[in-house]
Amino acid sequence: MLMPSPLLTTTAETGDTCRQLPLRWEVRGRDQRHEVLSLWRTLEKSLGSIAVTCTAAWTESWLNHFGDQVAHQFGLVWRGNQLRSVFLLSQDVTDRQSLIPLTTWHVGTAGEPDRDSVCVEYNDWLCFPEDRDAVLNLMITAQALGLGGDRLVLDGFASVDLPDNVTRERGWQLTRKVANYCDLRTVRESGAELITAFGDSTRKGIRQNLRHCGPVEVEWTETPAAAHSVFDELITLHQERWIAEGQPGCYASPRFTAFHRELIERLVPAGLMTIVRVKANGVTMGCSQVLLDRGRALVYQGGRIANSGKKSPGLITDYLCMLECLNRGYDAYDFMAGDSIHKRRLSTHTVPLVWAEYRWPGWRLPLYDALRSCKQTAKRWLNRSPQTDMNSPPAKVS
Repeated sequence: MLMPSPLLTTTAETGDTCRQLPLRWEVRGRDQRHEVLSLWRTLEKSLGSIAVTCTAAWTESWLNHFGDQVAHQFGLVWRGNQLRSVFLLSQDVTDRQSLIPLTTWHVGTAGEPDRDSVCVEYNDWLCFPEDRDAVLNLMITAQALGLGGDRLVLDGFASVDLPDNVTRERGWQLTRKVANYCDLRTVRESGAELITAFGDSTRKGIRQNLRHCGPVEVEWTETPAAAHSVFDELITLHQERWIAEGQPGCYASPRFTAFHRELIERLVPAGLMTIVRVKANGVTMGCSQVLLDRGRALVYQGGRIANSGKKSPGLITDYLCMLECLNRGYDAYDFMAGDSIHKRRLSTHTVPLVWAEYRWPGWRLPLYDALRSCKQTAKRWLNRSPQTDMNSPPAKVS
């Protein structure tokens, strides 16, 4: 049965009386998707600035392309008749291939097979700020509330967006990955040129590249038609590079590619994404897919030309795209998770992204861990070189 409008409360549930009511957990199945997304959009408007990856547009696009592949449910949290939080709960598909039957729930758009994965970062869920800790407490008691499962995973959250109670002391296992970014806000406030934010060798490399480039052009797409045109070229450049290195490239996945084409239709008109093309002397140097998230430009994916003589396509593309973001008022140019020399050269700061796992009590996960450890030990033993074994010293006998 559909609950009342999330933003309407009865007279008895207004003000202090409403705030004193306990939070109430509810799980809805995939068959109620349209009703839940309607509530989701209403709450989204009420909250204002939110992460791109927990918007209804992102979530519905993901469901359209992965919903038949990834089992999922929706979590809703109410205070009286007022909706306080809503989020997607997606079940990891690798659970089906496990030696021990497991159930892993991800908060948000995750759980796909590796070949299709969108690798969600700067993840979050819709929730009134004052209720975040309490809602998370409901999530980790969800097993007792009827959800069932072995573990709950928060994927790719910025550390500042994690509730205070996500700590090792509270039973969470935390994995941190560094995201490099250039602090454009500080550059803007200083009045200095962007190039001065980097080290000597990077400044020299940028200037040398720009001298070799001739006239440069940055195309910042703002319509789906323009974005699709640049996205087609991005895919071509991206795939050529990875295929040359013996890898399939992420756009070898039809689901992944179709998901991003739908995002173009939804996010570009809303000002939440752009596809940027950088040309030098009329030749495309590179294309970047950029998520525009709460004042940050997140470089999600890209493609660079392979043969460019003395020019460095990656350096040219990112520097000019970054300069465009600075001029458009964005506070950061963020390379997202994954470290590299290129990212460090063009960054001034880092921020940790966190993957957090909470394990519910039970016998399956300990047994799973033990079997996996045995399997890994056996694999290492079987992969040992016979020559190495022959030359190894005899084992000591105690």
